[in-house]
Amino acid sequence: MTGYEQCEPEAPETLCDLDVRDNVWVEGVVDIEHGKRGICMLDSLSRAQVISILEHDPRARQDLPKVTSNPELRELLATTQLLPTKEVSEQLQAKENRNPAGIPFYSVFRGRAPAARRSR
Repeated sequence: MTGYEQCEPEAPETLCDLDVRDNVWVEGVVDIEHGKRGICMLDSLSRAQVISILEHDPRARQDLPKVTSNPELRELLATTQLLPTKEVSEQLQAKENRNPAGIPFYSVFRGRAPAARRSR
């Protein structure tokens, strides 16, 4: 029938308009040769959810410019900082552990307080 091809549904617009292979933003089957592009998670996430992912996942930060050409998402990537993975207290302890002047009290006296030394 003539004109029937016009009634077929077009591929839905998606934010994942670039390379969808091996990308954390795409789930499901990706088989480009057979027209399967997976499910673009960017299409269903809110702005706050995308920001949270970009703050916590370094791989998501790397994959975002590979999967989308959307200028708003690329700007979001540029303005969102990756948060540190360690707790502040863990970072301070690691710094103290590297500082030779910061030797803990118990290691100076080998586990004994100064008054607990043996008398001769």
